[in-house]
Amino acid sequence: MSRAPALPETVRDPVATPENLVCTANVGTSLNLEQMITHLRDIGGELNKGKFAAIILRFAKEALYPRATLLVFSSGKMVCTGCKCVEGAILVMTKVVTAVRELCGIRCAELRGFRVQNVVGCLRLNVPIDLDELRSNVLPASSYEPSSFPGVIYKKDKIAFLIFMPGSAVITGATSLEAMQEAAKAIAPQLYRARLVPRVTEAPAALARKRTFSMLERALGESERALLEKMTTTGKSTATVEEDIIIF
Repeated sequence: MSRAPALPETVRDPVATPENLVCTANVGTSLNLEQMITHLRDIGGELNKGKFAAIILRFAKEALYPRATLLVFSSGKMVCTGCKCVEGAILVMTKVVTAVRELCGIRCAELRGFRVQNVVGCLRLNVPIDLDELRSNVLPASSYEPSSFPGVIYKKDKIAFLIFMPGSAVITGATSLEAMQEAAKAIAPQLYRARLVPRVTEAPAALARKRTFSMLERALGESERALLEKMTTTGKSTATVEEDIIIF
C-alpha cells in the first residue's frame, strides 16, 4: 500500500510574516494642533487641516526605531502604521509622546490605551494554486473575479484572505500576531488542496510506440489494421510488432 506524499513544510507548519501593524493609543489629553506643529516640525511634523485634521509624522528606520507613519489628532488619539512588530510601534509612539511632553510643554502627556487594531501579514506556501479550483471546490464562499482582481478573496469571521496563484496569501483583519498565525495555519491546508498538479508527460518509449503505430495504420489496409490491433492488445513491444508486420 503506497504512502501519501509528505506535505511540504510550508503547509505542515505555515508561518505568516507580519508586514504592517495598525496600532492606536492616546496621550491622555486634548491637543491644540496649530500650537504643537510649530514645535513638531523639527522632527518632521506636517499639518494641513484643509486636507487632513491631524499632524502627520513620518519616521525613517533609525537604530532601534522602525520605519513608520504616525497621526496625532486633536482629541489626543494617535494612529501608527508601518511597523512590523508591537515593540516597534510602542517605541515610535513613546518617542512622539515624549516630544509632545518635552517640546510642546504638555507635561501631562503619557502613552495610554495602546492597542493593535489590525495586523497585515503574508503567507508564502511556494506551491502554485489553481484559483478556479479553489473558488469552485475548496472555498465556495470565496469570490474570484480575475478581470477586476487577480486573486481569490475569502473572508472568515473578521479575517480576510487575498490568495494569489504563485501560492501566497495576504492576511488582514487579525488583532494580534497570534491570531494572524492561527489564521495562516487554518488556511494553508485548504490552499494546498487546490494546488496545481504538474501534468505527467508520457515516457519517450511510449511516444515512440504511438508514432510507430500511427505510421503503420496509415500504410496498411483494412485487414492489416485488424492484425495490428490484435497484436497491440497482446502487450507486445514496438520492435516485436514491427517484426510481426514484416513477417506478415
